[in-house]
Amino acid sequence: MFVPFSFFSTQLPPVPKPTGSYFFDSSTLLSWPSSTTGYTLYTGGFTSNDDGNTISPISSISSFAMNQTSSNQIYVSTNGYITLGAGRGNIVGGPAIINGYATIAGNPSDLWLSPGLGLDDGDTQNLYYLSGSSGGNKSYIKFIIYSGVYEAETTPSSYLLNLYIDNIYQWVETRVKSNTFGDTGPYNSPSVAQPSSTISKVWRGDLAGQNWVYLGTGSVYAN
Repeated sequence: MFVPFSFFSTQLPPVPKPTGSYFFDSSTLLSWPSSTTGYTLYTGGFTSNDDGNTISPISSISSFAMNQTSSNQIYVSTNGYITLGAGRGNIVGGPAIINGYATIAGNPSDLWLSPGLGLDDGDTQNLYYLSGSSGGNKSYIKFIIYSGVYEAETTPSSYLLNLYIDNIYQWVETRVKSNTFGDTGPYNSPSVAQPSSTISKVWRGDLAGQNWVYLGTGSVYAN
């Protein structure tokens, strides 16, 4: 008796993703956190609330790399970006290697960050961070930054900026709450920065902080 070929056909099982890695999920977007529970409030002060940066560096579990700089010491600028290894407060002019600084932007512009100052959306200006591990050799540092705008200090410019690292790659994840400014993501050459957005975006680079690619809108998850 002739049996149709389809009777014997089977669907191959999906190839399992390796453990110990992070992955890009284009189907899941970051929501704005409902609280800062679990995060640490930064209290180390700023060189200036305008065009300044954190006086004390924020330490991550692992070192991250950008533009020939590798460090676990992270400085946050009041102008919507972070730098590795050294602080920088001036405005970032564009998505490029800026005077050798290892720069990753979240919502870059001429902003204002004065802890305790109220914002028009009911938030309070402050900087929060969370450094941790997803198990194995996977670690991260996440920032929630509530900030304003220069000459309109109570106008919100708040954003999320998250860094991840595993055995193979580094990852950058950003999202703005409202009022987007400038280009966000790793500032490297060639440029892969993208316009800031209220929809979360993801980039991936190698462990040397090079070969960055923009993956699209979505989020990072651990396997």
